Amino acid sequence: MSKRQLGYVMTLLIGGAFALSCHIMARTPPLRSNEEHSAGAALLGESRLGVGLYFYEMADLYFHCGVGHATHEGIEDTWFQERLHVLRPSLHQHAEGQSSREIVPWLLMAAKMNPHALDLILVGAFWLHHEAGELAMAQQLLIEAQIANPYQYEIQLERGRLYLHMGNVAAARDRFNAALAFWPSDRPPDDPAARNDKARLLLYRSLVHEVEGEKDQAIAALRESLRLYPERVHLEERIATLEAGDEPALLGPHIWNNLLQSEGKRSILCGAVESEAHVHSEDCHH
Repeated sequence: MSKRQLGYVMTLLIGGAFALSCHIMARTPPLRSNEEHSAGAALLGESRLGVGLYFYEMADLYFHCGVGHATHEGIEDTWFQERLHVLRPSLHQHAEGQSSREIVPWLLMAAKMNPHALDLILVGAFWLHHEAGELAMAQQLLIEAQIANPYQYEIQLERGRLYLHMGNVAAARDRFNAALAFWPSDRPPDDPAARNDKARLLLYRSLVHEVEGEKDQAIAALRESLRLYPERVHLEERIATLEAGDEPALLGPHIWNNLLQSEGKRSILCGAVESEAHVHSEDCHH
């Protein structure tokens, strides 16, 4: 390439970069002086949402060891597809151990770029705690999300669960109380997920009351949960047991530990059906 041709190329690149910057600035909403904004928001404006989603998808792709979500193809078993399957794995797999920790930067960047994406934040916190073993980092992610979304009960619920894992019952109680005060946030009260979350909150709060020797408050929380789901007869049995005083308060931590473990299973994070091949290990195989 001659010097003249190289000069033309450089001119085109510089001009393209300038045009792109003008386009981004034109689409960036004005910043109000009384609001805090992230660097991603200041630089990219609305386009940060797409960037954040990209980071999240990269984390999900890495989590599944390079296996994308299943899609139905109209034409199958072609020569091209056979070669493609050799290069791109199709078995449903999960990264674990040290490999899983490499996903952390993707999740953090996704959260920074789109701090109002609640599902992204909650999945990121779940991943940091249960997969990467970074409980403190998960709590910090939720604290930052709470600043951007101050009245979302889901964030308070997850923070309360993390505090129970940390053994800080008093802090967990405060978070559960805040979550119930904010519930249902921007969801309708009859939303199935919102109703289920409220029942979980009431159960957690009942257990905390029980541990702190507040039997009447524990029973009241269970009765309120029973009004949401009358078919849950085991709650009636629990109420009767508490009223009779047949069990010590030490049973509360045992119950919530089992509850925390059941909610920490991979099925919460990954929506793969049980019939699909499922692989977990350090190197993405059993």
